[in-house]
Amino acid sequence: MAQNEHEILSMEERQQRTALESRARTHLANERTFLAWLRTGISLIGLGLAAAKFLDVVIRGLPLVRGMSIIMVVTGILMTIDGARRYIRHSKQIEAGEFLVTTQTAKVVAGLVTLLGLMSIVFILLLRR
Repeated sequence: MAQNEHEILSMEERQQRTALESRARTHLANERTFLAWLRTGISLIGLGLAAAKFLDVVIRGLPLVRGMSIIMVVTGILMTIDGARRYIRHSKQIEAGEFLVTTQTAKVVAGLVTLLGLMSIVFILLLRR
C-alpha cells in the first residue's frame, strides 16, 4: 500500500511539474511574440524616418513621402504600444489559466499597412511620369 501512495504522489508531482513547465513555455512564447511586435514597430519607425530623410519628393503638390513617413512612424509606435499592452494582458491571462483571443489589433495593423501599400502604388505610378 505504501508503494501505491508513493506512485500516486509521484504522479501528482509529475503533473504539477508538467503544468509548471507548460506555463513557463507559454510565458516564453508570449515574450517572443512581444519581441516580434517590438522589432516590427522599430522597423516601421526606422523606415519612416529614412523615407522622410532620403526621399524628398513632392508630386503635383502632394507630399506623399511625408504622408507615408508619418503613417509608418505612427504605425510603428502603435504596434509597439499595443504589443506591450498585449504582452501584459496575456501574461495575466496565462497566470489566471484563461486566454481570450482578440483580433482587433490585427485588423487595425492590416488596415494601416494596406493604406501604406496603396499610397506606395500611387507614389510609384506618379514617379514614373
